[in-house]
Amino acid sequence: MWETDEHGILSLEKFLQSEGFLFPLNANILLEFVSSSASWSSSIWESSTPNEVARKMSRKYTEIIDFFNSHLKTLEIYLVSNLGEEGSDIRKEAVKKSRIGNPQLYSLSVDQLHEPYKRGEISIEQEAFHIIVGETFEGEWLGIAPKMSCDRTKRGGQRFLLAEPLVTENTINIKQNLSELILDLKFSVVECMAFYRKEKTIVEAGSIKQELLYRLLGSVGFFRAFTFEDYCNEDRSNSNQFRLLDEFLRSNLTNLQEYIVGLNARYFIYSVGQTEEKDVLGVSTMATWT
Repeated sequence: MWETDEHGILSLEKFLQSEGFLFPLNANILLEFVSSSASWSSSIWESSTPNEVARKMSRKYTEIIDFFNSHLKTLEIYLVSNLGEEGSDIRKEAVKKSRIGNPQLYSLSVDQLHEPYKRGEISIEQEAFHIIVGETFEGEWLGIAPKMSCDRTKRGGQRFLLAEPLVTENTINIKQNLSELILDLKFSVVECMAFYRKEKTIVEAGSIKQELLYRLLGSVGFFRAFTFEDYCNEDRSNSNQFRLLDEFLRSNLTNLQEYIVGLNARYFIYSVGQTEEKDVLGVSTMATWT
């Protein structure tokens, strides 16, 4: 439950942070990560070694951070992480000992991580990646993220899609310059519990931060919002039990929506709505793509 009087209006950023999927990151931590050769997997499509990629990306990310600092009012970096664990408190603790979430592990190779992982000392993400966003001097927002693999199937209703962003000509120009700057950018990401290089970048703009994050994470496929559809409508042997849940949600909440968080393997479904007091209440479950 999200109490609006105590915590303010529930934004996408607040939701993902409170649920243990989104973590603010210092620029120096990101530079440390991309500068380590252990962060870069070998690629059969490219002759560059991990050491060579690390040196090149250290320079490129420095250039991108300098671009944000010189052309925008703010620079914000986030780690987006799905550890496949139930419970927000568990996810928040697990990210502290994950390969991308803990800087003390950045220099360790995959072989060096094997034994600590077997002992339960290290967490392995289902998926994890970084995003970089910033606010323009006009109060609009720009951001970049890696293009990830995503299972596009879904449970239930219609997806909420946004119209084209209404932004100023200056923001459009900055977006174009940023798109040219990132042509040779690479991301080191986790997909299905393994490291991969991603060489395609998503660039999005939004009139406000909430819109930008919705566009960016929606384009990646990590967060998607849908109209609510009754659980009892699914082909279940115990559909009558879910009918009671559907009736409870529909009789006690308004503006019902459904959120899907996660790209592949394990993902999370949230069915939420508003109470009479405008608080946000709902249910969540972890599921597996089949």
